[in-house]
Amino acid sequence: MAVTLSSCIYDYSECPSGRREFRVAFDWERSPQADVAGMTLYFYPLDEEGSIWRFDIAGRDGGQVELPFGRYTMIAFNNDLPGIRLEGTGSASTLQAAMQRSDVDNDSVYGSTGMLYKATVGKINVSPCGLSYSIRDENPTEARDGTISCQPDSLTTQFDVRLRNVKGLESIRSARVILYGLRASMFLEDGHASEIPAALGMGMSVDSAGSGLCGSVCGFEASGAVGEDYALKLLVVTADGTTLAKHITITSANLNVITRHNVLITADNVEIPDHTQSGDISGIGADVEGWEVVNIEVGPTIGNY
Repeated sequence: MAVTLSSCIYDYSECPSGRREFRVAFDWERSPQADVAGMTLYFYPLDEEGSIWRFDIAGRDGGQVELPFGRYTMIAFNNDLPGIRLEGTGSASTLQAAMQRSDVDNDSVYGSTGMLYKATVGKINVSPCGLSYSIRDENPTEARDGTISCQPDSLTTQFDVRLRNVKGLESIRSARVILYGLRASMFLEDGHASEIPAALGMGMSVDSAGSGLCGSVCGFEASGAVGEDYALKLLVVTADGTTLAKHITITSANLNVITRHNVLITADNVEIPDHTQSGDISGIGADVEGWEVVNIEVGPTIGNY
């Protein structure tokens, strides 16, 4: 009776080779639309003598892992995004997801990340007595069925750009937008963006009405960003292969934060000059002021032209 009623207090150093197998399950209530191919799990030790453990699990539901007795923090995220690379894997506080450089634009522009989902379990206690965990600073939950359950949530933001009432669409063969005001990476443990500025490139297509351009990308939003923090550069390739660029100012009036991870940016009445008729962009009138010829290759098949 005395043994049954006493609490289980265990010194991990007494049995350094002890291990326990358990299941990590993902509940997608916060992101029901997520369709991920697999998840990566990092277990960071909270004990001085512990080691870092990584597991790659196929599918979205979760799977079995096995760890030595000890205390850990777990960070899990989907591993099916070629637009993201990992940095700072040596500790939970430094682990970052970083955007990859674009293979279309110059070195200062990044490509779309895709939707990144992350779950953190702040403390996991693996012992001969059982398994317990707490998501943040809550009281520990006993995993009596040998399962740790957590809810992944979005880390990236989807940016939808809509250029409405665009004049001169018929004179171009492709279009691309560079969105400024983002961050190059995000810390996975606390979900805060880094201070490294980044621009995100996106291909643009003619909208369903045939009167504008639209595009969509995913990236890391700066914390507390407002309209003035963003800017656009529109790049178009004319029929004769010339690339023209125009900067578009964004204010709060152009910004619609639909949800925390879905931002709509709009701009109206963009006029694209007919470079094939003017012959020289510097000679066209004030109605197309602000355009310039740039010496970059946007790409031959961007957009629906």
